[in-house]
Amino acid sequence: MVQEETIVALATPPGEGAVGMIRLSGGQAVPIADRVFRSLHGKGKLEKAPSHRLLHGVAVDPLTGRVLDEVLVAVARGPRSYTGEDVVEFFCHGGLVVLGEVLAALREAGARPAGPGEFTLRAFLNGRMDLSQAEAVVDVVRARSAEALQCAVGGLLGALGGRVRELAERLVGTLAHLEASLDFPDEEVPPVTGADVAEELRTVQAGVRALLAGAGRGRLYREGLRAVLVGRPNVGKSSLLNALVGRERAIVTGVPGTTRDVIEESVVLQGVPVCLVDTAGLRVARDLVEEEGIRRAREAARGASVAVLVVDGSEPLQEEDRVAAECVRGQAAVVAVNKADRRPAVTDGEARELLPGRAVVRLSAKTGEGLPALEEAILAAGRTAVAGEGGGTAGWEGRQDALVTRARHEEALRRAEREIGAALSEVRREAGEELVAARVRRALHALGEITGESVDDDVLRAVFATFCIGK
Repeated sequence: MVQEETIVALATPPGEGAVGMIRLSGGQAVPIADRVFRSLHGKGKLEKAPSHRLLHGVAVDPLTGRVLDEVLVAVARGPRSYTGEDVVEFFCHGGLVVLGEVLAALREAGARPAGPGEFTLRAFLNGRMDLSQAEAVVDVVRARSAEALQCAVGGLLGALGGRVRELAERLVGTLAHLEASLDFPDEEVPPVTGADVAEELRTVQAGVRALLAGAGRGRLYREGLRAVLVGRPNVGKSSLLNALVGRERAIVTGVPGTTRDVIEESVVLQGVPVCLVDTAGLRVARDLVEEEGIRRAREAARGASVAVLVVDGSEPLQEEDRVAAECVRGQAAVVAVNKADRRPAVTDGEARELLPGRAVVRLSAKTGEGLPALEEAILAAGRTAVAGEGGGTAGWEGRQDALVTRARHEEALRRAEREIGAALSEVRREAGEELVAARVRRALHALGEITGESVDDDVLRAVFATFCIGK
């Protein structure tokens, strides 16, 4: 389905670099490019050039013939292209001015600026990829760890979409038998029993649950965690931040209240991107600046995926420790008993009483003792927070090609699971093929939302609005 308009956009980040790439797609991509490209080797028009070849030449202003840059141009004719349409790519020198000039020339020649994600949207509309693959394009670009990249590449290659289609095909087969029994009751249609339908539905239900089991891990790899260090002044929050990131990121002194603002630093813990946040010590403010810092600390704590309550294990617990614990009592949290290199003054029981049911880790930000255990505890709390009530954390340790990484996919799978469960209930109470078939159709619709087979325009707009222009 070739779109009427030919679109153009810069496909590499703006700024200075060795190479910048400009992409065109549409039915007039080659003729438009021909108005700007001139071969330096007598190769003639791009219209006659073979597909999937690089040509060397210059880009010129179509109105004046002024040479803008020396370029390489690639032509990929549809449907064997990224979008399924004719695609032309200009490889120019990477500078803001030169790329702007070539872009302007292509627009003058007849192309219009592309919108966010419009190239990938055309690839989806033309059947070059399903919607889960299109979303994985963004995940590949934005991956913040090798594990996140592995998940994204699996999605890009169709692992999730392929598994969802397999499950949907089984439901289609079941639905076909049910509808045949309804539409041709007097014909010689092979009978389908309730036991046969139930067995097939249970198989699909197990497949859906297997995908859901890894959703927490997939979302962690894609979205990461926000771990906020909270506690009273001088318990070692800044030292702990520095120890976890491996460099002197925050100022550390023996003066209580040194940290006055929120300090953020990104790390990767066991493949999971984690934004560590150091905050001002929680106590009665001594001045307006500290008061603002404490306000920001409380706000950061409320927005945390995981709160790390840091206490000084070399001193008896103080009222300020309990006040800090109250700030994060309803959240996923870990109690970090710091300064384990000194004589202990806080028992494990006292630490647990601060946040009952939370992990307690003894560590030393100074020596590094206990840091691996703290990382494990943060990730464990993060898994629980992401999975949510009843979500489970199965599938965290195992490897899985078809990994659910987006809340949209997870929600659709949960609806499919509910409809399949309801269909099974209808089978058990012998409610009739009509009611079972209605539930199966709804489950199919939910699965189709993942691959894009039953998605509406509002969802498409929301998905592709997250893309950068040029992708």
